[in-house]
Amino acid sequence: AMTMAGGARWALILAALVLIRAEQYSQYVDPHIGTGGFGFGVGGDPPGVQYPFGNMRLSPDTSLDDIWLSFQHYGGYHYNDTHIRAFSHTHMVGPGVSDLGNLAIMPTRQAMPEALINHGYKSRFSHANESAAPGLYSVILEDANINASLTTCGSHSGVHQYTPDENTAYSVVVDLKHSLDVGAVINASITVAKSTATTASVTGWLVNKGSLTGRGDGGVKLYFALEAEAESMAVEGVWNSTARHLLPVTTAESDDVGLVFKVSGTTVLYVAISYVSVTQALRNMAVQVNGSRFEVCAQQAQSVWEAELQKAKVDITKASPDDLVMFYTALYHSFLAPTQWSEVDGVYLGMDNQVHTSTKGKRYTDMSIWDIHRSQFPLLVLLQPDVARDVVSSLVGMFQEGGDIPRWPICNVYAGCMIANHGNVLISELIAKNASQGIDIQAAFDGMYLQATDPNRPHIGRSHLKEYIEKGYVPMGLDSQSVSLTLAYAYDDAVLATVADTLGKSQNASYFQDRSLSYRNTWDNDQSYFCPRDVNGSFTCALDPSLHTWVIGERNGFCEGNQAEWRWFVPHDLPGLVKSFRSTEAYVEHLQGFFEATALDTNTDLPNPYYWAGNEPGIMTVYEFLPAQRPDLTQKFVRAIIKQSYNTQPHGIPGNDDYGTLSAWLVFSMLGFYPRAGYSDYFIGTPAFANVSLSLPQSQSTLIVTATNVSDVAFYVSECRMDSKPVDMKTNPYLQHAQLLAGHELHFAMSSNPSF
Repeated sequence: AMTMAGGARWALILAALVLIRAEQYSQYVDPHIGTGGFGFGVGGDPPGVQYPFGNMRLSPDTSLDDIWLSFQHYGGYHYNDTHIRAFSHTHMVGPGVSDLGNLAIMPTRQAMPEALINHGYKSRFSHANESAAPGLYSVILEDANINASLTTCGSHSGVHQYTPDENTAYSVVVDLKHSLDVGAVINASITVAKSTATTASVTGWLVNKGSLTGRGDGGVKLYFALEAEAESMAVEGVWNSTARHLLPVTTAESDDVGLVFKVSGTTVLYVAISYVSVTQALRNMAVQVNGSRFEVCAQQAQSVWEAELQKAKVDITKASPDDLVMFYTALYHSFLAPTQWSEVDGVYLGMDNQVHTSTKGKRYTDMSIWDIHRSQFPLLVLLQPDVARDVVSSLVGMFQEGGDIPRWPICNVYAGCMIANHGNVLISELIAKNASQGIDIQAAFDGMYLQATDPNRPHIGRSHLKEYIEKGYVPMGLDSQSVSLTLAYAYDDAVLATVADTLGKSQNASYFQDRSLSYRNTWDNDQSYFCPRDVNGSFTCALDPSLHTWVIGERNGFCEGNQAEWRWFVPHDLPGLVKSFRSTEAYVEHLQGFFEATALDTNTDLPNPYYWAGNEPGIMTVYEFLPAQRPDLTQKFVRAIIKQSYNTQPHGIPGNDDYGTLSAWLVFSMLGFYPRAGYSDYFIGTPAFANVSLSLPQSQSTLIVTATNVSDVAFYVSECRMDSKPVDMKTNPYLQHAQLLAGHELHFAMSSNPSF
């Protein structure tokens, strides 16, 4: 999974890389997967370094020479690029929007101050001289003839090591204006706190007001502390204007500030970040770095990642190399987010802009909940229940501090992205899977209830809630995504009903359960589709349901999808969806045709007209043959989707990974079962491996998933047993979460022909 051309001059870095090769599963992680693609097929995952769920994501930001397209660089890096612009310390994970990319640092031999204009300090690089692995990144900067290596020491700290090929002076640029959303940094300050002939201490802050972070009051303030050391080191100058003239000062504040070091020999930079204060950044540095050298931090980071990856142990002697790389890279990507928001000693900046201390668990943020509720969060519940519990606790805390459960929190900001209140799904799922110990469920319900009943909530996810309550659907004309809103609200109502039932609130449970059937009000029986409906009740269905008109700004009732795709979105009532069709046979015929048409378009640059593996609304649809008693078709098309949409190349994720959502889909689909988000049951699919041992912390047990005769052609399940008990694959092809926790072996017998 790693490529690097080396030589004696890079012996130190290669020695560090040997650490990862000794590990069993980390060697199968290729962080370059998900860094390629074009248009809607861009994965957007940063290939740099971080701890699992770490706040600091220290990663290269690249460009194609001077060409930089925002939509290609949501994660900062694109595999097809030729130049590294800088290494920045904050990144989102596979998003569909630009933000962060703050606190840029870059070594260079370009002339100063000319190189400070338009990233003139950038450098060519080659993938032949680049390595990416969990906890360690290294690249030769060709224009500077310097090996730049990155590692991480904890959730909020990291280390740069720059090793020159020749012992002549070069510069190190610290650029506080750099960001992935151009112009997002609206103010910044930098101070050289201490400087000697071989060391320097720098502190500062910047205010980032990006596409999402700018939706709060004035943006988000990032503080940092930097400790630098080299054979020789001097501050070449500080700039404080867009002209970037270097001045002989030790501090500056403006909307464009930074500094340049002049150094020689190997340079090491220790960096810590905080969203609380410079003092807290220094505290994060003291605890997490604690005087450790680069190699010590790298080894520790690699060990931490190896332990996380060993939560799923595939028998590598019975698996193909490509399957191993796909699976473990997807598992790695699934554990990059959400972002740990609490810092050393548990302090964090709340949604009320006050500093709090988390005494129970960690505080998390950066959750694209519209995406992750479908697959990534259920994977956390299964393999990382402590993280999942802290995520839900964080949502409840955000409600208590800011007034609402967020749709998409980033830092301490209500970003308000996407539709509905799918935080409900996360809460319901944790309760349904009996993993909610320590959660204030009453407070969670209070937050869910307010957003489901009060149209005037300040951060409401349910636009046109009043009309939805009164008419049972969101009318066309009020919102261009009216059908998707209705379907999503109905789903949120269904899981809210289950939470109410848990609390013994039978009247609330009955009310929201009845409201969850509102999806029926947008079903046009004549067309057998969910269609926009006006205030008078008339339907307007698309002439061609497969058209993605939203791509050109004409949503026609749907959110990031089309009428063909949203036809299958009733996660809470799949039997009811089946009955909406003329017959079960008609349902199967239409669903099978949907997937057969999918295979005709293998391009990921634009949305697939049918099953779009690269975006979230329909990623569960392939499992919806099960309620119609056709598990064989789920097995057939799951394997076809994996083959068509995922691979070991940089474009090996079919779209924005969206905080691990697409990666987690692949993890579950290769294990052989898939969650129905918000509930305790799993669809049975088709396993890809002969033997996988899953460590399940919730029950402190190990579940072994075995599959005899599994191969590229033997993907049909002929028999399924949980321990010695057979699973009825025809009429009840599901598993319960409690079964997985209590079981010892989930066994599949595989065949090249369907058995059911």
